[in-house]
Amino acid sequence: MKKLLGILVLGLLLVSTTVNASGFDIKRATGVCKANNSNLDFNLDTYNKTFINIKVRAWDEKTDVEGKEGDWENTMYFLMGAWSKAMEECAGGNKEVCKIIIEHTKYLADNNGLKRGYSWEDYDYVFEATFFNNHAAGRVLAAYGIAIQQINIDLDVHKAIGKWAKKNVKSNNNLNKGKRKYTNHHLNYARAIALYGSIWKDTKSLNKAKKVVLSIMKSITKEGALPLEAVRGVRGLYYQGRTLHGLFTTTDILYDAGIDLYTDKFNEDMNRAVNFYLDASLDNMLIYPWAKIKRHNKKGNPKIQEQNHYSNGWAPAFLYHYKDLYPATIEKTKANPYVQKFIKKNLKRDAGSMWGLIDSKCIYPIPEFKIKIQESQSKYRAIVKNKIDSSILIKAEGPTKEAAEKEAMKICIGKSIQSSFKEACYVHYVAAKPDYDM
Repeated sequence: MKKLLGILVLGLLLVSTTVNASGFDIKRATGVCKANNSNLDFNLDTYNKTFINIKVRAWDEKTDVEGKEGDWENTMYFLMGAWSKAMEECAGGNKEVCKIIIEHTKYLADNNGLKRGYSWEDYDYVFEATFFNNHAAGRVLAAYGIAIQQINIDLDVHKAIGKWAKKNVKSNNNLNKGKRKYTNHHLNYARAIALYGSIWKDTKSLNKAKKVVLSIMKSITKEGALPLEAVRGVRGLYYQGRTLHGLFTTTDILYDAGIDLYTDKFNEDMNRAVNFYLDASLDNMLIYPWAKIKRHNKKGNPKIQEQNHYSNGWAPAFLYHYKDLYPATIEKTKANPYVQKFIKKNLKRDAGSMWGLIDSKCIYPIPEFKIKIQESQSKYRAIVKNKIDSSILIKAEGPTKEAAEKEAMKICIGKSIQSSFKEACYVHYVAAKPDYDM
């Protein structure tokens, strides 16, 4: 009888089990892991032409403007946000959301979701498709990896999803297009394949992701620039920031799979890259030697760098990992006005960024970050005029002289229609507000 009972127990274990250390190790979820409206409660038809049978528009720099996305892009961002919130809730212990994550993953697997769908000859389409597919795959696989650490899953279902994931990841492989010079697009893929390799214990996939991470780290210049990102014109700093974030995310997935890349050299290179980013965020001319090339970003003046919320998403990971190793850079990071703005805004958000997958407050808690972020950090005022159009007179403020100048120049250039008028914008005066107001 005891032997029969043992056979029955073994049989149950073969049918349903939880899986350990898949993707993000659930032990990382030591912070605040809670989100609103995170149950993936939407019609499954929403996946049509987005996660399933993707239908992208050809990339066009003229229409690639933040805040002016079309309906399709907005639907993709909505779906990715929903998955980020769901994995956060699941990591925080919401088992019902974990079940729904598995159900949705199975639905995508059953319908061959997240497949490239375009030929490599269709350049503008295929890079958009792989970009969004790899971002989406990162969320789906990360959420699934967390869910199967929290609740039991049928092993046959797990194998079937793994078979689909392998095909999906291979479909969106863009590494052979990088000629061993990898950018954020390749890192996006490396993150997805690292998740696949971690969840289904595929050493070859993990090593492929490792190769990409180390290749990008090796490219960091003596100044700290990521040269293949810094050449992107007005978005050079923007791309450096999100690549730093992607490096942390992928490196931590590999770490949880037993591959530790946090060597002394890795740490030193990362510290140098972060210092360059922080310095260049306040003095855009530091990145200009690369940004002036304007690769794939011909619009705008590379002397004035674009920065947004997601550019600084790397900061919590850096503060979390290096709080004891690089105290000077930690304090410098905390004091940076753009990082402070990110932290303040992120406290009100409950979804991971494009490159972080899950909210940093969940896996990179930084309770020691208790500095006060003032409502107004505008200590300097700049006046910008236009040599051709005398009617243009711009006033702007910022936490530093460089920031005030940057903001005023950005407004001036935005008001000038012709390129000759844009180039005629110049800084007339900049000073500390108290001195100026006197």
